Amino acid sequence: MSRPSPPRLGYLSAAPTVSTRPDAYSAGPRAHILGVINGFRAQGWTVDPFIVGDRVGQRVTKGTLQARLERSPALRLAGDAARLLLAARNRRAAWAELGGRVDWVYERFATMQVLGRRFKRQGIPWILETQGLFYYETRVERSTVGLSRLAERIEKAAYRDCDALICISPTLKELIVEECGVPPDKILVVPNAVELERFSLEKIPNMRYFEDLTIGFVGALIGWQVLDRLIEALGDLAQEGLRFGLVVVGDGVMRESWEALAGRCGIADRVRFLGRVPATEVGRYMAGFDIGYAGAAAMQIGTMYHSPIKLYEYMAMAKPLLASDFADARQLVEGRDTGFLFAADQPESLKAALRRVHAERHRLPRMGQAARALVAAEHTWQARAGAMIESLGSLLAVPSPAPAASLPVTREFAAP
Repeated sequence: MSRPSPPRLGYLSAAPTVSTRPDAYSAGPRAHILGVINGFRAQGWTVDPFIVGDRVGQRVTKGTLQARLERSPALRLAGDAARLLLAARNRRAAWAELGGRVDWVYERFATMQVLGRRFKRQGIPWILETQGLFYYETRVERSTVGLSRLAERIEKAAYRDCDALICISPTLKELIVEECGVPPDKILVVPNAVELERFSLEKIPNMRYFEDLTIGFVGALIGWQVLDRLIEALGDLAQEGLRFGLVVVGDGVMRESWEALAGRCGIADRVRFLGRVPATEVGRYMAGFDIGYAGAAAMQIGTMYHSPIKLYEYMAMAKPLLASDFADARQLVEGRDTGFLFAADQPESLKAALRRVHAERHRLPRMGQAARALVAAEHTWQARAGAMIESLGSLLAVPSPAPAASLPVTREFAAP
C-alpha cells in the first residue's frame, strides 16, 4: 500500500526587496521566512516557495532602495506603479507555478502586492501573515509610499478577504480588529522564534570587542530603535565610573547621527559601529556580547506592536536581554531571570537597568544559559509551526466568518 503524499504548502512573498539570500539586507525578514518554511518542513510538509526577492537582481535587495524612496516623492509614485505592475505579473506567475499543486498558500504581506486571492477563489485556503500595519508605517514612520490611501485600501481588503490572518503580537491583533474590521476569531497570534541550529554555541568561537562589560545591538539603525538614548545613558553612567562597551551590528539612516552622538557623549572609544554583516554570520558577531539590547520605543500610533526577532536570536546565543518593557520582551524576561526590562520612554529607567546590569555582571553568563534553555524549549520555529498547523487546521475546517456589516472609522495618522 502506497504512503499518502505529504501535505504541500505554497509560500508566497511578493516584496522584491525581501530575499532569503545570505547577503540579503533585511536580515529579520530573511530569518522569519526561512523559519516558517523550515518549521513546516520539520512538521512533514513539502514547501514550494515563490519568493520574488530571490528572483530579482541583488541591486534590488541590497538595501539602498528604501533610502532613495524616502528622499524622493516622485520616486515613491514610480515605486507604487512598479509595485502594482509587479503584483499583477507575479499573481499570474505564482498561480502558474503553484496553482493546483498545493493544499494551502501562506503569504507574507507586502505593500500593494497581494498574490493569494486567486488561490482562494480556486478553493485553496489562503493564509496571510502580517508583520505590522504597513499602510500606517509607510505613511508615518517612514515615507516609502506615494499613493498611501490606495495602499491602505489594498491592505485592509487583503486582511478581510484571506481565510486566516497571522500577526506577530496581541497588540497588532487588537489594532487590526479595530482599524481594519477583521473578525478576531480568524486571527492567530504567532510571535517570532528562532532556528536554534543557526546559533550553535559549539561552532561559534568566542570573541571580545572590549575588556569592559559589552552591550550588543543587531538590527536596522532606524529611529524607533532609539540607540541614541542608550548612548546618552552610557555617557552619563561613565561619569559615575560605570564603564560599558557598545557594539552595533547593522546599518541605516541613523548611523551617522548616532556615531556623532557617541563622540559628543565622550564614549566614542567604547562604541563600535560594525555596519551590515551577512545574515549567516550574525551569531559569530553576537558571540562577543555580554548582553543583547532591544530598546524599541513606542511608535507614533501609541504603542509598539512588533515581535523583534533579535530577542530570540540573542537568547539563542545565550545572551540575556536588556529590553524595553513591551509584550514580547516581557513574556521572555518577566519571572524568568533571563534579562532586564526598562520603560521605553523613560531615560532614568534605562539608566537604572544599566546599573543593575553592571552590579550583576557576574550573573550574566548564567542568565544567558537560562535564556537559551527557554528558547530551546518554547520558542523554536519547529514548535511555532506545529502549533500553527494545529490551529490553522481547526480554523480552516469551518467557513470564514462574514465581515462586519460596518467598518470602524479609520484613525487619521498625521504625518510627522
